[in-house]
Amino acid sequence: MIIVGGRGGGSTLAARLGQQKLRVLLVERVKNEVYSKLSKRALKTYLRWLIEDPEYKRRAGLILVRSLDPRGWLPAPVVYRAMLRGAFGDLRRFLDQRLGLKAIRKSWTCEW
Repeated sequence: MIIVGGRGGGSTLAARLGQQKLRVLLVERVKNEVYSKLSKRALKTYLRWLIEDPEYKRRAGLILVRSLDPRGWLPAPVVYRAMLRGAFGDLRRFLDQRLGLKAIRKSWTCEW
């Protein structure tokens, strides 16, 4: 093992290389997630679905009162279920408004 920084530095070359890889991965992830080309309408729709979701609201409340660990407060399955519930909810509202199919509404409930 090669020690960099002299005595008492405590950092190794391997640790520095690992940190550099993590920085590169972080920058790539930020580029993909923040600067991706989504239309404003799609972004607003996704955010509305997420913010209106009952599980998201429950988890946001728990994190506000510090009852939930902030590192894992919003895992991917919660986001995916929120998106599905939001999409089905919009479809159900569309069918109710445009086609008047209130009878189908009861069979299309999404209870995840």
